Amino acid sequence: MASVTQVNAFAVQQKQAAFAFQKSGPHGNVSGAFQFKSQSAFSMDSVSLSSASRIANANQEMIDKIIADLNERIGELPGFEGIENLNPADHTPEATANRIVTFATSFLPSYADRHADDGEQTQLDGFMDLIRGGIEEGFRQARGILEGLDVLNGNVKQGVDSTYDLVMQGLDSFYERQSAAFAPN
Repeated sequence: MASVTQVNAFAVQQKQAAFAFQKSGPHGNVSGAFQFKSQSAFSMDSVSLSSASRIANANQEMIDKIIADLNERIGELPGFEGIENLNPADHTPEATANRIVTFATSFLPSYADRHADDGEQTQLDGFMDLIRGGIEEGFRQARGILEGLDVLNGNVKQGVDSTYDLVMQGLDSFYERQSAAFAPN
């Protein structure tokens, strides 16, 4: 039976091996197989990381393939420069809500032009009903997709809910500013 000291020594060796493996690079560029002599009472003479290297290479290849596939599928979007170039700060609930509100409300002049016979407040009310309905439907669909993938929980659910709330607040604020602009002084 191995002593606690022997088990701890083996664990330290494993950590050192993992650290050395990690430092070798993200693609597991390991020259030859790492081999570490075990000083424990275990029957192993050496521990080879060649299997770990093959697993790391396979995992990296899979990640690279997924990224390439996603880049290909959504690469046609304007301004999209690849998943690897995404900035997490651009995808907070606040940033996402701001983009949604800015994009949706930017169509008010076009809507007003097509409804020129209506008064300004009527135009604004119709426009807000239209974009709110579209945004609410978009969130319903997104939630449905995420639920179908079984990922609408925890931080994802919290992020979606927070983004939705911030979008609705942004729309309310936009509506109030526009209504105030129409009010007689």
